[in-house]
Amino acid sequence: MALTASSVGLMRNAGNVNANDIASTKYLIGGLTYDLICRGPGTLLTCEAVRIDNQGGLNDGSVNLQVQLNRRRRPGEGTTIATVLLPGRYLTAHWPGNHEEIQRVVRNALLASLTCLQNGAPLTYQVEGTLSNSGGREEM
Repeated sequence: MALTASSVGLMRNAGNVNANDIASTKYLIGGLTYDLICRGPGTLLTCEAVRIDNQGGLNDGSVNLQVQLNRRRRPGEGTTIATVLLPGRYLTAHWPGNHEEIQRVVRNALLASLTCLQNGAPLTYQVEGTLSNSGGREEM
């Protein structure tokens, strides 16, 4: 199966977005690189309205990447507007082109997650499959 991303459940702590939040999110997602994805926990990119955070590793070794509203959270209000889970095995890709492929799939998954939020069904996405140029050497 080619590298892809699919929804794996509802997004937790989903926030409400306006047109500026959406535009800022799309802009930041466009700047997300493989090197940033691999950087480790913390804020990866930020602007006035939103930021992209690496929430750190999960028990299964996956990395939890989230777009967050860049404002103070009020009681009962969510701030997450897009989420993708990236299994840790993709952080050590070595074959030519793998970094770009992973970067593209992560970006597309974040955009899909944002679209789901806009449509009233906030979903978390997860990357899965085999890298296209692994030549079968690296089963994902």
